[in-house]
Amino acid sequence: NGELPQDLMSLIINKTKVQLTFDQTSGTNNRTGQNAAIKRSGNAYLTDYNLTAPNRQNSTLNCKFTGTGALS
Repeated sequence: NGELPQDLMSLIINKTKVQLTFDQTSGTNNRTGQNAAIKRSGNAYLTDYNLTAPNRQNSTLNCKFTGTGALS
């Protein structure tokens, strides 16, 4: 949702639980109707992130989460 690096750091420092959803069943490249379609959600804590933003190139954000329970 357009989080800034300082917002991500606040999630780590404050140990804020977030809800995550991995969904291959929505969007323009969906897999609805295929056996491989996956939709899972659960809660997790952001434990680490890495932001790479080279000058005049695409930025990349990698996040590491630790789950707090079972996926549904």
